[in-house]
Parts: sequence; structure tokens; C-alpha cells
Amino acid sequence: MQVSDALRDAVKEDLQGICRVIGLDPGSLLPAMLDQARFELCLRELREQVGTLEGRKILELGSGYGAMLTHCRQALGLDITGIEPSKRNYDGRYEIAQRFLAENGVPGDRIVEGVGENLPFPDASFDVVYSFQVLEHVQDPLRVLSEAWRVLKPGGMLYCNAPNYRTFFEGHYNVPWFPYFSKSLARLYLRALGRNPALIDHLNFLNERDLRTWLEKICQFRVESDWGLADWATRMREPVFSEYTAPGIVRLARIGQRLGLLRFLASLGEKFKWQDTLRVAVTKPIPA
Repeated sequence: MQVSDALRDAVKEDLQGICRVIGLDPGSLLPAMLDQARFELCLRELREQVGTLEGRKILELGSGYGAMLTHCRQALGLDITGIEPSKRNYDGRYEIAQRFLAENGVPGDRIVEGVGENLPFPDASFDVVYSFQVLEHVQDPLRVLSEAWRVLKPGGMLYCNAPNYRTFFEGHYNVPWFPYFSKSLARLYLRALGRNPALIDHLNFLNERDLRTWLEKICQFRVESDWGLADWATRMREPVFSEYTAPGIVRLARIGQRLGLLRFLASLGEKFKWQDTLRVAVTKPIPA
């Protein structure tokens, strides 16, 4: 995957705005934005939930800089299309994504300018529709899910991976969290940590109950899923951290592990649904 110095600088410059708010160095986020190993982890998770991706028409909700879509096209030959808003109307990255595609010889129409609330595709267009860490940023999660369901073919699968705000970690600010924070309390907490709370107003505080309610309203049937709870409990009992995890979080977790607190929290969390990530796959029924 080709990433010129000019394109890398464009991504870094784009990250500066959000990094000023969340208190991070753009250079520390840049590797994660372009990390093909991270894309492979996402794809492995997606395959575990929806099966093979080869030979299926796929829609990526929220393509960002287009790096993962480019990887899917180049390394794997997947038939994948993405959607990303433009800077003209939203804080989107469509313009940079187009540069990314061009540098890598991927047709520009593989990422369409638009928003999830109004997908510019006909009904029943895709075999798989997925999103990773996108629903917390959209204007209307219910509308986005409804549109995703509309463009999904009968027999196709919708997969969502989204942060749970009833857990102990907030990934945008990379700080410990409290499961039942309101936005007002969240702002006070972030100010106490010396962080700018401006991003809070632009985040949807997602949780399992709301996501389940929205999906069941759209699908018109009960959604059966553990919502990522079992995986979270396993990771809590035997924590494994990515290279991007804040050192302070790692230290706290190691102390908690030595004291046996992580196992205790995992047991409580299984009861109260404290998983850090909400994961759900739903198959669209084929009409009788």
C-alpha cells in the first residue's frame, strides 16, 4: 500500500484538529490510521461474524482516509465500496480518501461522498454492510442502521462494532471511564483531567440496550447476540494490550490483575454488561 510523504502529511494535518481536543500528539495517532496489521484484525473479526468475504459485495460505512478499503482491494481483491462525508458539509475525510485511492490505483468511485443517514444506493445492493467505530459519530444512529438494512440484500449480513459507554474506558480520549456517565458529568470529569470536553457533544453515548432497541425496531425480530460480552470478559481476565494503549491504562490493568480485581470486574461486568465494545451481526431474512 503506497503512502507518499505528502499524503502522510495531509493525514497528520487532518488529525491535528481532533488531537488538540483529546490532548494527543497527531504523530501518535498516525500509525494506527495506516496500520495494515490493524486492518487485518478488523477483517478477521468481520469474517468470524459474517463468514467469507470473497465473492460478496461489501459496503463499508465510514471509510475515513480510505486506508482499510484500499488494503481490502489491493491485498485481498474484495469487491468493496465505502462511503465518507465531505469536509464541505461534515467533518469528513472524503477528500483525503480520494487522494489515498489515487495513489494506490484504486478507482475513485470506490468511496462515495455521502452520509450513512442517506445512503446513495438502491435497495438490496450489498451482501455485507459493516461499520467499525462509526455509529458513535453519526448524527442519527437509528437512521444509519435503517439505511444499512435497506441496502442489504435478503440473506445478507449487517455487522456493527461500536464503543459501549457503559464501560470503564473511553477510547477517543484514551482515559478511564465510569459506566453511567451523563454528558454533563463527562464534561466535568474531562475538565478535572485537564482535557478539552468539546468532543463530547459530538459523540453518541451508545449502549447495548439502545443498540438492541434500534436494531429490533428496524429488523422486526428479536436480535440474538452476546454483544461482544464473552470476548470482553476473556480479555479482562487475561488482558492483552495493543501498542496504542495508553501506558497509564496498562499500569492500572496490571495492578488490577495482580490484586485479582480484573477477574472480579469481569464477573460483575458479565452481569451488568460492561463490555468495552458492542459487536453484533444480523442476517436479513429471505422472503418466503
